[in-house]
Parts: sequence; structure tokens; C-alpha cells
Amino acid sequence: MAALQLSDRRGSISSTFSFHIDGSTEAPEKPIAPIDPMEVIRQEPDPNSPLAWRYFLNEPSIIQFLSERSQQEPVFKQQLLSYIEHSKTDTKWRRAAANAMTILVKAGEQFNGADLRGIRVPGADLSYGMFDSAQLQDADLRQSNLRGVWLRQADLSKAQMTGAQFGELPVLPESELVCSCAYSPDGKTFAIGLDFPGEIKVYSASNKESAWTLTGHFARVRSVAYSPNGDRIVSGSHDSTVQLWDVESGKSLHVLTGHKGYVNGVAYSPHGDTVASAGEDKTIRIWDVETGDCRRTLMGHERGIQSIMFSPNGHLIASGGDDGSTRLWNVTTGVCSHVLRSDEENGPFSGVYIYSVAFSPHGDVVAAASHPDIVLWDVETGTIRFTLTGHSSSVKSVSYSPQGDLIASASLDMTLRLWDAETGICRHVLTGHSSTITGVVFSPDANQLVSSSEDKTVRLWDVKAVDSHHAVAGPSDKIWDINFSPDGHQIATSNSNRTVQLWNVESGSCYPIYNQVTVMKEDYIQGDIFASRQVYPTLKLWHAITGDRTIAGHLGHIETAALSPQGDQVASTVLDNIVRLWNVTTGDFLCRLTGHTDYVLSVVYSPRGHQIATGSQDQTVRIWDTETGDCLQTLTCHTGSIRRVVYSPEGHQLASISGDRAVKLWDTQNWSCLHTFTDLDTLSYCAVYSPQGHQVAIASSGYEVQVWDTEIGDRLQTLSGHTYTVTSVAYSPKGDRIATGSGDTTVRLWDVASGQCRLVISDFSDHVKKVIWSPSTESGYLATICDAGSVRLWRLVDDQDSSRAYLCWNAGRHGLTATGTSLHDVSGLGLVNKQLLRQRGAVTAE
Repeated sequence: MAALQLSDRRGSISSTFSFHIDGSTEAPEKPIAPIDPMEVIRQEPDPNSPLAWRYFLNEPSIIQFLSERSQQEPVFKQQLLSYIEHSKTDTKWRRAAANAMTILVKAGEQFNGADLRGIRVPGADLSYGMFDSAQLQDADLRQSNLRGVWLRQADLSKAQMTGAQFGELPVLPESELVCSCAYSPDGKTFAIGLDFPGEIKVYSASNKESAWTLTGHFARVRSVAYSPNGDRIVSGSHDSTVQLWDVESGKSLHVLTGHKGYVNGVAYSPHGDTVASAGEDKTIRIWDVETGDCRRTLMGHERGIQSIMFSPNGHLIASGGDDGSTRLWNVTTGVCSHVLRSDEENGPFSGVYIYSVAFSPHGDVVAAASHPDIVLWDVETGTIRFTLTGHSSSVKSVSYSPQGDLIASASLDMTLRLWDAETGICRHVLTGHSSTITGVVFSPDANQLVSSSEDKTVRLWDVKAVDSHHAVAGPSDKIWDINFSPDGHQIATSNSNRTVQLWNVESGSCYPIYNQVTVMKEDYIQGDIFASRQVYPTLKLWHAITGDRTIAGHLGHIETAALSPQGDQVASTVLDNIVRLWNVTTGDFLCRLTGHTDYVLSVVYSPRGHQIATGSQDQTVRIWDTETGDCLQTLTCHTGSIRRVVYSPEGHQLASISGDRAVKLWDTQNWSCLHTFTDLDTLSYCAVYSPQGHQVAIASSGYEVQVWDTEIGDRLQTLSGHTYTVTSVAYSPKGDRIATGSGDTTVRLWDVASGQCRLVISDFSDHVKKVIWSPSTESGYLATICDAGSVRLWRLVDDQDSSRAYLCWNAGRHGLTATGTSLHDVSGLGLVNKQLLRQRGAVTAE
């Protein structure tokens, strides 16, 4: 086969990187034989390619162009792999290999399980790359960017890692929720405020060790701030007090009282002579730091105040409150000069809160964090400059960099975001926290970020290592549901950004996206048909292959929907007591199922499709004929609302789950109650039948799953191990394994016969929303989704007494992952990075 050669054309990026096969450019007389990809990898690469003699790692436009090209041209992709392969045995290819690896990682290529032993890729940008179970022994990774890289169960033995950057520092664990954080002006220390009993800890920024603890509050410390010269700290607490502290001695100088409720925000004036505080009593108080006297009280907010900040010149105070307004106050006169609301229709009791405010370093802009956006206001005119959109939940903290070029935000969605302050573009998403992030602040030199969280940790992030050009592939919003196609070849997901996406099981590539829809319930996805609802009363039906849709009109907001097994009928409910049936092909309305006296909470078709079961808030289960719409049976034995109804695989039984903490099994032939399971202690969230129908697994809010025999009603197993609510339960196709997902951010695999846990997958950064098996009995594939917005496909392999999980592919965000990573005899890693990887579960020889 002819070697790949660089084209002689020059000029544009496209022409410079145009590759073709050596030989005549005239049309060949005979058809060209198909190119063997492995032959391209094995042959000697082209030494004249720019990739071989020039680093492109700092030229993002070229890297982006070549990444897109590698996705479109298989031969070019194989040439890139060839550079990497040849770097194992000849160091002259290390520059080309570093370029190639950077290009492929940016293109979304995943190296899970790959043999990368001995590769030479110094300086490569591997940020957010996927290297699950990869063999990286003796690899040259010096100066490489490893921010957010997935190295679970990878082997890095004897790898060279001098200068490798992970973009974050070891986590500082605390015993309580971390509620606030602040950096000292000289950057030498930072302080954090903790939950009950209300301590403040001061850390040394150089060695990240706790210097001292300030005690005096007796409730959560919501806010801390340093004085301009760094010798004092002011704190506000839920004990209704403000305290001033001497940093050197750790002594309390003043306890300032006067607020009639929680103190949520404190700030030091730029001149250092006053501090301001604000709280739930709707007031802002300005205090003299020497005497402790209250100089002025500012009133105007109509609900509690969450955050305050002085302008850089000290002339203004910005405040954000639960009344949905951001207010600017003249410090001298106490007059409110602006009341800023992004939507004038949002009155003081609309539920729109302003959680955090921050002035730009020049004082011309104030950022106001709300749900889920950040609005940047022009201080002089009171108009919106632009809105930062990207978080999927409330933004709890916002901060400008000292130079004013970056904005950092922290959210309830457990992510940090870095924004370009001039353009409003999100430059990076930082993941790693496992609960609400309560605060974020830049260091004075802008090289680091400190974030505090309710996950009881403080995290430090290396801002310099952030790649502002990196784009995370896959879904970035919450994923509501996931399901396999009947043949197991595709996965469908529905997202909170109103899209349905189809994924190839083998490659992880994404099929066409159906936009402007929202799929909220798992019953919406069935086989090749997807049912979705929009914000306004419309139901859409999508075909997985053609994308064709049928639209049916409704008179209200659609709450639930179910597709018949044959795919010819769909049942839907709005927020009322009526179920409506529709013809899938024509979109015609068929009939109404009336009889419930309160909201219908669950709808399901029988396996044959001839009946529908509904559960209602009126505490009844009703059975309906799908042809006539007649109510065939009403089941009235529950004393709480019916949260869900589920048919057994053959349709011989129906399970009803109720708010009365009971699960009942019904005989579908005579509708007698076969069994009532009440030994559940807590509310049941879901019930799943085994494929054979002889068992039912019930998950409850008590963190357990109980397995019951459906014939005799005996409890067979109690699956205990999760530390938070079990959100999803799924039987394997053979029925011998159960997979469970939980709010404790883990997935567990259980042996049904023994009840033993065979495997714990703990590499999720958020609540696991759903687990589902491939319908193929031989594949061993398990798909998972979590609230952080990731879809993962795992291949499960059984050993004698345990199981192993191999990641096939990941779509969506993930943080640095190093569970089970081998670091034996790694050189140049450094103590800090080694500690970081150990915290993430890496294994070292020490």
C-alpha cells in the first residue's frame, strides 16, 4: 500500500493538512482495493508531515480542524494512530504522537482498554480523555495536561510524569458542611465557614494545612470576608450575629448584634473602616469596625437578603435578595439608586432568588446569580449587558477574577463554571464536588480557585491549567431517561435541554438529535418509538429511524404518557383525573378514560396491550379496556395515593406501589389481592419484576432493596449496602443479577440467589438516576445515567466470586477519575499530585 504523503498545496489550514495516497491523480483503470486500517498503522509514518516537526498544542484552531477531520476521514485517523504506535519504539515520533493524541482526544476518541505501553506523548493535551483500564506502563507523559482525565483501573507503572498537570490540588476534607470561603488579600491564607457548631478555619495557602480555628459562633457560618490589609476577618452566622476576628491571634474583637434572623452575607469596605451585613430580616447594616456601633441600616428589600458586596471604590453596596431583586445602594446617603430585575413580571414573591452578587474590579458591572443564570448589570445605566447561561440549577456563588477577565460561578448542579467576562462564553466546566457548591473565590494572583461545598470538602483548582478551548462532548444537561432499543444496538436518552438523542452501543457515537422536546418519564421511551412532551400542551411521537412525528393536541400540561406494546396507541394524562388515548399513526384522539376522582399518577399498558392500569392520588387502581375505554375493575385496598403500577412480564400479575408504604400484588385474572408487602418501613420508590415474573424487587427510601417471591409471598433477600435512596433497580436478562443505582453516587451489582454484592461502581460525580440492562442475554452491557449529565455503557464480566466493570464509552461531563489506577514506580509525579491521585483511589507501592 502506498504511503500517506503531505499535499504540496499551501495556504489555508485545509490545504496544509490535505493528505492523499501516493501515485497518480488520474482516474485509475481498476477499482482501488479497500484500505486496510491496520496496514496504515503498521507502516512507517510520513516524516515530512507538519505533525512530525511542529507542535500544534497551543494552536487550538488547527487542533479543532484536525479533530473534525479525524472524525470524517478514517484514513487520517489511522495515520494519527500510526504516529502514536510508532512512538513506542522510536522517540523521533514523539512530537507527532503528542499532536496525534491531542487531536484524537479532542475528537472524542476513547482509549478504554487500549494498549498504550511505552507511548511517547510529552506535552500532549489529554484533558477529559477516556483511558479506562488502559495500559500506560512506561509511557512518556511529561508536561501533559491531564485535567479531568479518566484513568480508572489504568496502569501507569514506570510512566514518566514530570510536570504533568491535573488542574486541581488535593481535596481538603472537613467534618461539617463547608458554607463559605474567602481568600486573604496577600494570598497567604484562606478562610472557610462551617456548619454547626459554626467554626471558621484558616488555612495556609502554601501548604494547605489548617493554621487555626476561630470559635465563637454557635450556628452555621454563612459568610466570611477579609479586611483589605488581611489582618481581620468578618463573619456572619445563622446565630444572628456578626463577628470581627483578629487573624493573628484568632481572638474575637467584636460581636455585633441587631439582626433579627440569619445573617447570610458580610463584606468589608475597601477602606477597612466599616463592614456590612445582611440577612433574613430584610435589612443591611453598616458597622464601625473599631467601636462595633451600627452606623446605618438600609431597608427596601421585600424579603430576606442573601448576599452583599462593596464596590471597589467603596461608594456603593450591591445586595441580592429573595425578592428577586439586585439593589445598588449609596453608602453615604443610604439611598437605593437602582432596583434591578431581569424580568419585571417577577415580583417579590415569584420564587426567583438572587443568591450572590459580585462587582467587577472596575466597578462598572455587577453580577447577580440566580436560577439558573447569572445576569451582568451595567452599574451606571441599570441595564443588562448580557446573561451567562449554562448551569442547570441555582447559582449559589459568583466571583470576578482580580483582572476582571474571568467570572467563576458555583451551582446547586455541583459544577463550577469559568466564563469570559467580555463575551459571556463559558470557557470551562469544573466537576468533582458531590453536593451543592456554596462558594467560589479567586486567589489574588488569579492562579487558583477555592470552592466550598456541602459535600464537606474544600477544593483548589489550578486556573492556569484550564484549557479554554476544550469542549465537552455529549449531553451537558440533566438526563431524564435512558432505554435500549429492542435489538440492543442503540440507546435512547432524553435530556432536560428538550432533546432526544440516539447512541450507537458499539461506538458511543450519537445519532440525529430530535430537538425542542422534553421526555420526562421512563415509559415514554419504548422500542423504536419515543413519546415526548413540550412545555405547552403537546405530545410528540418520534420514530428512532425516520424521526417522523405525530402531534396530538391537549388541553393542559402533560404529566405522564405510555406507549402500547404494539406501538399503535399512546395514553397520556394532564394534571387532572382523566386518561386520554391517541392513535399513533394518525394522531387522532380515541377516547377518554374517566372515573378517577383525583390526579392520575401512573399509566401502564398490559404486555398484550389489551388493558391499561392506572394509579391515582384518589388511592385507587383502575383497569381499562383499550378498545372500548370501559373501566373493567377498580382496586380499592390502599390507604394512600398510588405512586406507580407495574405489570409482570407475562401479564399475570400487577404490582401497585402506594404512599401507604405497602406494595400489593394482584391476580389479573380475577383481580384478587395475592400478597401485600408491608415490611418496608419506608416509602417504596419502585418495584421491578424479574424476567420470569417469579420475583419482584422493591426499592425504598430506606436505602435497601427487598426481593420477594411472587408466588408464595416470602421475602427472599434484602440487598443492603447503599447509603442513600435507591433510585433505580433492574434485573439482568437472565434474572440472576440485579443492578441498583443510588443517590449515594454508586451502582451495585447483586447476585439474586445469595443476595451478595458482587461489584460496586463508585465513579459517578452525581446521583445515579437510572440503570438498565441491554436486552441481549449474552452482551453483559449495563447503561447508566446520572444527574451530572453523563451516559455510560459498561461491560460486566463475572469472575468466580465477584464481577468487574469495564467502561465501553462515556458521553458527558466527568471529573478526574483514578479509582484503582496503578502508580507503581511512576517517576516525576510529585508529592502533591500523588496525594491528589491517592484521594481519587489510585494505588501506589508505598
